[in-house]
Amino acid sequence: MSYYKDMHVVYKTQNRLMSESIAAFLEAQGIKTIVDQDAAGSIYGFTVGKIGEVYILVHESQIEEARELLKAMEAGEFEEVELLDPENTEEIE
Repeated sequence: MSYYKDMHVVYKTQNRLMSESIAAFLEAQGIKTIVDQDAAGSIYGFTVGKIGEVYILVHESQIEEARELLKAMEAGEFEEVELLDPENTEEIE
């Protein structure tokens, strides 16, 4: 995936929605992402094989941080995190 200058694949799924969710998680942690999929896979909604793969790319300067966050995410370390109200920045109870 060299379509994007200085961007590299850090995660791959077979599901566009999952990729968008994971990209949003990384973005919330301050990591700029691009979600990319083969045009035919996107147009026809393929979810199997190479044509169905969806890639999450990050800038080369953030690869290690992204991989650490993804590893922690897969280990379930973010499952019990309390969210903040974006309007008040106070913890939601």
